[in-house]
Amino acid sequence: NGKCDCGTCKCNEEYEGSACQCKKSIKSCLNSRNNVCSGRGSCVCDICQCTNGYQPPFCKTCPGCAVPCAKYALCIECEHFKNEKNTEKCKTVNCTGFTANIVESLGKDKMCKEKDSVNCFMSFILKENDGFDSYSATVLKDRECPQPPNIVAIVGGTIAGVALIGLLLLILWKVVTEIYDRREYHRFEKEKQKAKWDTANPLFKSATTVVVNPHFSSE
Repeated sequence: NGKCDCGTCKCNEEYEGSACQCKKSIKSCLNSRNNVCSGRGSCVCDICQCTNGYQPPFCKTCPGCAVPCAKYALCIECEHFKNEKNTEKCKTVNCTGFTANIVESLGKDKMCKEKDSVNCFMSFILKENDGFDSYSATVLKDRECPQPPNIVAIVGGTIAGVALIGLLLLILWKVVTEIYDRREYHRFEKEKQKAKWDTANPLFKSATTVVVNPHFSSE
């Protein structure tokens, strides 16, 4: 099927392989779009020899490759979620060859979730096209946007919190005062029980003085 030249097989035109062991064919290397090895490898002996970490049989997937979600987030925003905040950015972004379709719901594939210029989260799935660095996206129609703060609830909660704290402080003051008054009353009762009073006041002196005249006789 060929000849050996300095230790290397040089195959005839219709054969290939390290030992010219197989006929040339790409039948088993064609993907669903009739591209050989998805444009990411070469077909040898009717088997895809993939490059850059892509896996056979058609070099469709690369388990160790990062999905460039952030790279295409601005393209998706400019194409489907235009607003006044991203107008200038959209004038300079280059999205040539990139396509995105809007859907109502996404499947279970690996999903990207990126924040746009108005702090909403866009959900989308990137699909790699044949070749390198070529993607298309399926974008969820509805974004996840933060809800504005509820002013009424915040003000009401603040007022209720202040009122509750004030009520608790008032109750605490009342309890402390009651405890203190009870202790003083019990102390007074104990002092009252310990006190001993005589029937006559030693400080009292009668206003009446009795004088006896020795020369006076009642007879």
